[in-house]
Amino acid sequence: MAAATVDDLSAGRFILGVGSSHKVQVAAEHGVPYGKPLTRARETVDLIRRLVHDGRVRYQGETVRVENFDLWFTPLRRTMPIYLSAVFPKMVALCGEIADGIILTRSMLATAAQVRKQLAEGALRVGREPGHATVTSLLPTVVGETPPAGGRA
Repeated sequence: MAAATVDDLSAGRFILGVGSSHKVQVAAEHGVPYGKPLTRARETVDLIRRLVHDGRVRYQGETVRVENFDLWFTPLRRTMPIYLSAVFPKMVALCGEIADGIILTRSMLATAAQVRKQLAEGALRVGREPGHATVTSLLPTVVGETPPAGGRA
């Protein structure tokens, strides 16, 4: 619902980023059992796409279950780009299978060729074009009028 709202407010410029996070953060900080990150990511993307397209969803996956959810409004777009965050090879390949893009973390130029190969393997596994996924990377930044306001000492 929030993603469809922001998509509407941004006149269709919104890209939804989804990730599985990691066990320490999910279990300890959020109190949610962590398991099957690939399955959860796949089901989450599927659920979101169905909800945005149809406006209502009932979903019974292995890790994600929704009895009945209604968006309450007609979204601006019935499809929106969904990027998955990935660090390890299997999640990178899953991005190639199901995502419109990948959000890399802790990436380096040296890993670019391997990431492209893993994306292509996932894409080819489901009949998608190997280069279809946009590759992005987290780049933490702080902007301010002065160096201290921007976080620099």
